[in-house]
Amino acid sequence: PDVIIEGVVKRIQGVPRDDRAWWNIWGIVVGGLLAATGSLQSLTTMKLHAPILHPSATERFIEKCDDKSIAMKLAIAALILLAFGPAIVSGVKLTLLEMMNPELQVQYDKVVEIRKQQIVYKELGKSVWPMTKIVADIINNVPIGIDIDSMRINVGEPISMKGRARNEDGKSAADLVAQMQENLQATGMFKDIQFSYKPAETYGAREFDLWASVVDPLKRPRYSPAKDFGHWTYAMRQAGIDPDEESDLTEVPMPTGSDVNDSPMDAANRDMRTLGGEPPAFVGEIEEPIEGRATGPRSGGIGSETKTHTDNPYAGRGGGTRIPDPLDPALIAVMSEDEARISLTDVTEGLQHVSRGDDETKKRLRDEMHLLIDRLKETQR
Repeated sequence: PDVIIEGVVKRIQGVPRDDRAWWNIWGIVVGGLLAATGSLQSLTTMKLHAPILHPSATERFIEKCDDKSIAMKLAIAALILLAFGPAIVSGVKLTLLEMMNPELQVQYDKVVEIRKQQIVYKELGKSVWPMTKIVADIINNVPIGIDIDSMRINVGEPISMKGRARNEDGKSAADLVAQMQENLQATGMFKDIQFSYKPAETYGAREFDLWASVVDPLKRPRYSPAKDFGHWTYAMRQAGIDPDEESDLTEVPMPTGSDVNDSPMDAANRDMRTLGGEPPAFVGEIEEPIEGRATGPRSGGIGSETKTHTDNPYAGRGGGTRIPDPLDPALIAVMSEDEARISLTDVTEGLQHVSRGDDETKKRLRDEMHLLIDRLKETQR
């Protein structure tokens, strides 16, 4: 229209007024530019449909909290939850525990009783010492070669010991006393360990005194098998029995139930009754003279008697301390379980009574002990 052309000519310079071809090509473009940059700009941004917003859950919650009534309701709910929430959760847990464990009350009473006992034991530990445990820990840390003559233990006071140390395994008596001090210090039960010893005697032995303060009488030190005399006894050490070998001996099952009457000792007694033999008498039961033993009057004061030579150097020691006769390996290989167990007992006891320096007898008994252990294992299989 002419009105539009006149208005455009006024607003845009250099636009032809009468060129219809130009207006047919650029008229709509020029009108759009004028509308977008003029007073009709807001109309050009209108859309066919209104925009749809998609807020997140957090945005929706914040928008709802802007309402005072909803915010007040949320505050009241939070206070109620803080006040009664823990009780509700505890009640649910207790109900589940009672359903899963009907004896819950009994176990709870036990826990309460144990805690009371712990309180009592803790108080007793301050005023009462386990004397047996302390003595056992002290003796366990005494090296071989030290003999304890006396020991004094009073609650709350330092312990004191008197004894005698002798040379053993290439160590002097003074070294053994110092080693005992180190062993007691390493347990953590004692402190301020002091000792004194007298001059060495003819063969290097020394009498000593030792004092130590008890720090923790209830502590349970962890001993290695080499230092645990309860696991590896002094008799086993003298006999050359390792702790593993001792466990092999303890694994041999003993007769139970109906087999009690068929024990090795009962079988041996039956054999003696069958053969018509008399049980051997213990030392001191026989009044009449025994062949090979002195029967004349004693001389030389109390404790002395006339000695005679016999073929058996261990005669007169009694049945429990004699050195058993040699056993043939071929005989051991055909022994029954009972025979092997009896022979093993004899050999083990004999090892404890071998005199010092008799290495040949000690070696023989050790070899026989190993053969008997192997034979016991074979009979068990």
